[in-house]
Amino acid sequence: MNWPQLRKHLQSQTPDQLIALIKGLYALNPQNKAFVRNQFDESLEDKVFLEKCRQQVIQAIYPPHMKYPDYPKFAQARKAINAYKKATGDHKGGIDLLLTYVEAGTCYTVDFGDIDAPFYERLETALDNAGEAIKVHPLRKPLRLSLGIDTALGGQRLGLNAFHLPF
Repeated sequence: MNWPQLRKHLQSQTPDQLIALIKGLYALNPQNKAFVRNQFDESLEDKVFLEKCRQQVIQAIYPPHMKYPDYPKFAQARKAINAYKKATGDHKGGIDLLLTYVEAGTCYTVDFGDIDAPFYERLETALDNAGEAIKVHPLRKPLRLSLGIDTALGGQRLGLNAFHLPF
């Protein structure tokens, strides 16, 4: 079914049928919940969905308790970041996830040594994207980075979450 057909079908539905459809989509996954909530109140921060996406980024780049290096799954981490930004439109949360990406990659290279140039280029691009996002969408409140990497990896390192950034 293409969009014009779907649109015609939706227009023929009663309000109760449409509400039931939206309820089903809302219950389907956290991304849908965040999207629907954001349509009615853009000021809402979906902390549950943000934390889920943060854990996905960490798992993709440097999973907790990793004993042997496996090359980070950067595409998987970017997918989680993009899903959050698309669903919520929350710029602060998107910046937070980009910085989680950078910190996880930094912790990875600290623990496993020097990596190839594309590895560092990906981290640099993510940090540049975070900086650009801050320029375009200035934050009204200071961003206290609480990325969870230190806790996930046993609290052994001083990461970005030790700094208070007054953007």
